[in-house]
Amino acid sequence: MLRALYLIPFLLSYVLGAQVVLANDKTFKDVVHGSNKYTFVEFYADWCRHCGKLSPVLDTVASMFGNEPQVQIVKVNGDKDGRKMSKKYVLQGYPTMMFFHGDNDPVEYNGGRDEISISNFIQQMSNIRLGGESEQADTISKLKRISDDTIEDQVLRSSSKTLVLFTSSHCKSCTRIRADFETLASWYARDKQIIQFAEIDLDKNSDKIQEQFSITSAPVILLFDPKNVNEEGLKAPELYSGRFDVSAFNNYINGVTGIPRTNEGALTSEAGVLPELREKVRTLVSQNDKVAIGMSILSDIRAMTAELGSVDTRMLPYYQHLTIQAMNGNYDQFEAEFQRLESNVDSNEGIQLMSNVLKEFLS
Repeated sequence: MLRALYLIPFLLSYVLGAQVVLANDKTFKDVVHGSNKYTFVEFYADWCRHCGKLSPVLDTVASMFGNEPQVQIVKVNGDKDGRKMSKKYVLQGYPTMMFFHGDNDPVEYNGGRDEISISNFIQQMSNIRLGGESEQADTISKLKRISDDTIEDQVLRSSSKTLVLFTSSHCKSCTRIRADFETLASWYARDKQIIQFAEIDLDKNSDKIQEQFSITSAPVILLFDPKNVNEEGLKAPELYSGRFDVSAFNNYINGVTGIPRTNEGALTSEAGVLPELREKVRTLVSQNDKVAIGMSILSDIRAMTAELGSVDTRMLPYYQHLTIQAMNGNYDQFEAEFQRLESNVDSNEGIQLMSNVLKEFLS
């Protein structure tokens, strides 16, 4: 009898790689709700290709929190012994990831499927910093921490757009919103020359900021755009007035930057494409005499390059390259180049941007 009691903890769950915990319908309540731990749960299926790719990522995340006994990574197999729990929580398919703590309502995770994005989310939701110091956590986080001492250099005079979240310890929703901002900062990390993300804690060294921008409570979100400056040459803010969730934030960012990302952080087929040049590129492709229209496109490219604070114009050099190639009669090489890019598009966002633009010249 004593031996049976001793084995109960091992029967409740078993540990994969000494880190990731596997739970099922019978053990879910004890492992997730009863443990009072901060629990990140993946509901998965054996046939799910994305779940397979996610497995080593979660192993790494679990190892990252290996010295934090209050954090655990749990997996539930929706195909086998976790069907009941999966039916309860999985609404849109596998993988579904959620953060649980005690009897609180779970928070679904829709961020990037990489170690940094997931670990940042867990840190924000649990308020546990890897390494024990916020400075160490900031080496992982892409979200800037701004104060009275740094706002002018890092926000007001910055050449990029900056979306700033004002938070406070008195704000109940700020933890969730900050986690969303961490996710966004991770998604757009490669776009930091265009947009960056920052947090200002109203409880810490921000009295001047609060007075300057009339901030009296949290959460508040302001966009600082280099196209909108005051007489002193400092960026003036625009108040964000949409919903406070990651999907609404992402749609807003799509609009102000011209960088189309899905609500899972991936670039769309429109990323890198400049609608302003679309009609002229189509004319270039269809006309036999390509010099006149090509020169017009090159003139537009020069004008767009010089425009301060314009939307995503990183692909202008590639537009210029393709336009010159077409003007020189090398258009027949485009199809082979497009096929080469398409075969590698999943490995690099830069390749995807080039493929999207080149497709415009093949339309």
